[in-house]
Amino acid sequence: MGFHDVRFPVSISWGSRHAAGYKHEVIELPTGAEEIVSTQTLPRWRFDVAEGVKSAEQAVELRKFHLARHGISNSFRFKDWSDYNSTSSGTGTVATSDQNIGTGTGSATQFQLRKTYGDAGATEYRTITKPVTGTVLISVGGVAQTSPGWSFPWSVDTTTGIVTFTTAPTASAAVTAGYEFDCEVRFDEEGLDISQDAYESNSLRVPLIEKFPAAPVEDKHWYGNAAAITSNVAVTLSKATGRDVTFTPSAAHNVFLPPKGALPLGGVHFILHNASGTHAVTLKDGDDLTTTIGTLTATGGATPHLIVTLGLTSANARRWYAMG
Repeated sequence: MGFHDVRFPVSISWGSRHAAGYKHEVIELPTGAEEIVSTQTLPRWRFDVAEGVKSAEQAVELRKFHLARHGISNSFRFKDWSDYNSTSSGTGTVATSDQNIGTGTGSATQFQLRKTYGDAGATEYRTITKPVTGTVLISVGGVAQTSPGWSFPWSVDTTTGIVTFTTAPTASAAVTAGYEFDCEVRFDEEGLDISQDAYESNSLRVPLIEKFPAAPVEDKHWYGNAAAITSNVAVTLSKATGRDVTFTPSAAHNVFLPPKGALPLGGVHFILHNASGTHAVTLKDGDDLTTTIGTLTATGGATPHLIVTLGLTSANARRWYAMG
């Protein structure tokens, strides 16, 4: 699958319907307790542009565009008329101060365009990879960087959204940006029925789906390799340990979970049991070695069994979750 640096016809995209979709896994225990784990850091946008096809000429234009993209094979630019620039409304007049994209260090020369969403409860960051050529404005320390005479010359890659400075912004200086942007999408169906009857009767469907950046993929869960561990000292778990682990500790001790960055979101990653009648086991975060994730109480205690998953906090930071 490739990317064609062309924009979907804006006369057809105007008035399109859109929706954002998240992915979560709900883990429910027999007691009814549940843990909702986010497995997708940002919403994935979907559009339907069928209502934009209002003439035979537009139907022909859409057919040609679909064929040129080879159906779902290649992604392309799409203007979301409800949110296409860096302003808080998504449709206003852009300014250099719209979005903070980083802070100078005196040595860093590359900054990724992004847009901030949220409220007092939480903040989400959207990576902007397809800025519109000629619309990007940059400021360093509150001073617009425009030629001639700019202090920090820069350029932007309109296929990645990365801003590159030839002179690194000063340490502690805010780097801000204003811009227009497109979404990178593809057709979501191989076929395209655009007969005259279809668009005149409002029965036409032309679904598009946002293309997410490529990322390594591995199994969300690993199965097999049940393990039985008898110990009185700290133990570190890994994928090789197995998914179903039973501890019979001869003394209370810590169990360290694997580093979070190397594992996929979701789960269940581990199902842990404490078969001891007298000694508890404390689960610790494998990155900082101090944060307690949960406690496997001795048999007869409140939580001798724990289900461990990996999810996100409201600030999009990875976090282990344990349920009894």
